[in-house]
Amino acid sequence: MPPITRLFVRSSLLYLVAALLAGVLLALRPAVTLPAVVGGLMPVYFHLFMVGWVTQLIVGRRLLDVPQVEPATQPRGYDALALATYLAAQRRPAAARAWPNRHRQ
Repeated sequence: MPPITRLFVRSSLLYLVAALLAGVLLALRPAVTLPAVVGGLMPVYFHLFMVGWVTQLIVGRRLLDVPQVEPATQPRGYDALALATYLAAQRRPAAARAWPNRHRQ
């Protein structure tokens, strides 16, 4: 398995663990007294799950399953471009920067 694929898949698993932790906190909220901050975890939960786990797992599997048509020197494409894609996926999305307070009332 190429290193960039391992990086995407391992990151997706870390996002899955974080999403499950946020989901457990959200599920415990009615039964246990938790800080008010826990009530605002719903958007974080969906973001961790969909952008973190699902998207990175899809990209990682795609890099593994669909080899690039390149010369023999680079059979899987450009590693620098794949790494730039990974680093861009770890950044905060542009929509969140454009409307930083859209969930506050």
